[in-house]
Amino acid sequence: MKASLNCQYNTIMLIMTIQEKLQKLQNLESLVTLMDSKFSFLGFSFGLDSLIGLIPGFGDTAGGLISLFIILRIRHIGVSPAVLDKMISNVLIDVLLGSVPLVGDIFDVAFKVNVHNLAMAKKHLQEGYS
Repeated sequence: MKASLNCQYNTIMLIMTIQEKLQKLQNLESLVTLMDSKFSFLGFSFGLDSLIGLIPGFGDTAGGLISLFIILRIRHIGVSPAVLDKMISNVLIDVLLGSVPLVGDIFDVAFKVNVHNLAMAKKHLQEGYS
């Protein structure tokens, strides 16, 4: 399975240029902003992830699924499996800690998992080509 992922990763790496990959990441920016930092209140920015996280049981799971969708889109761009593993770990941490009443809601506002993961992807692509 791991060899298959590496083969797919190498094939994607050969097909797209760095500019094309960065443009595809830029296209995800609006969804990431909506999820993590679209709104502001009393100096704090937050997104739909924080708002739907207020719904017990459903909210953090739904936010986690949207975050996994973003990671799948990043995977198709050609980010390495090691970086993708870190991104998935970030989402798991976000979902688990976000599900803790009150503390999790504060954590959701403070830890913007999608912004963080998108920044990791951009950094990985830029460093891989410099």
